[in-house]
Amino acid sequence: MNIIEHVWSILEVAIQCQKPLPNNEDQLWLALEEWCCIPVETICNLYCSVLACLEALKKAKGSHTRY
Repeated sequence: MNIIEHVWSILEVAIQCQKPLPNNEDQLWLALEEWCCIPVETICNLYCSVLACLEALKKAKGSHTRY
């Protein structure tokens, strides 16, 4: 239900695609600049999906949903 989980997943994929992978703390901090490369449209789409997620959760009476 929390859109930040999706954002972390996007960030993780972006960092894992880097060659070579970061192998120390300084390189990881540099890699986290990928955060700025996530399109605003992606964040907006995730934000806009929250209502549909809540409606699905309500319809499922708190049970499992596809979200």
